[in-house]
Amino acid sequence: MGWCLESSGKGRIEIGREKHVFDYYSTLAFEKNNFTVSLDLPVYGEEILNISLKEKKLTGSFYQRIKNSDSVKKFLLTWRDWIIARNQNKLPNAEVRHKKDQLVLATALGEKESVTLTLHAFNNDSYFSRQTLIYKNSVTNVEAKLELFTNECRNLAQR
Repeated sequence: MGWCLESSGKGRIEIGREKHVFDYYSTLAFEKNNFTVSLDLPVYGEEILNISLKEKKLTGSFYQRIKNSDSVKKFLLTWRDWIIARNQNKLPNAEVRHKKDQLVLATALGEKESVTLTLHAFNNDSYFSRQTLIYKNSVTNVEAKLELFTNECRNLAQR
């Protein structure tokens, strides 16, 4: 599919009024059923986001920083479900659309909530170099957005 899970690059996250930019390094530890993103935040230093692939569990110092609502948890757990599907070479439980050099996955979490992942900029190395994950709640107007700009894709056999 060209969605690189083990990668490094730059990113930004916006949750309400809180915004962070960072360098990141992500890895998929099959033996531990864990997806880990290490984020280097300019003011705070290195923080970790651990996403368990075995159970619906989120941990790490970065998760502690941003876990201000149930919305953040839903946002990250939907990403987790898509990572699991991708890791198993399956299509996620989502509406899948393809347009030009973009692949869009969209999931309704209920009548008023949705999460969309857009994979952009399919490059010469056969992977998408930008991921944009957006959570929206149309009732509360809560939004969360995570963008990853991949500079390096590792573990090419697993892409």
